[in-house]
Amino acid sequence: MATEALTLVARRVGCERVSSPQVPGHSRGWREILAEEDAEAIWQRLFTLIESAVPNRRDDCDLITQEIFLHLLATQRLNLYLTEGRSDEEIESDLLSLVSE
Repeated sequence: MATEALTLVARRVGCERVSSPQVPGHSRGWREILAEEDAEAIWQRLFTLIESAVPNRRDDCDLITQEIFLHLLATQRLNLYLTEGRSDEEIESDLLSLVSE
């Protein structure tokens, strides 16, 4: 029987500490964060896009973001955006079409 308290192995780090440092005044585009494979930045940018696309369903944004994020990973759509050379605008338009499905 274990009588000792569990030891904390790792603390959760806030989003601002996980993402790559940004150059002041430089906002990374979709292509840049996809090329860097920065999952946290992809999630945050996707969440922001979804939040603006469905303002009347703010409570559902986490769930919608999760569903779309998993769909993008499962279908390798994120890699497709890069290999097809899609622009940031084309990527965002395609993501918005997923929100409306």
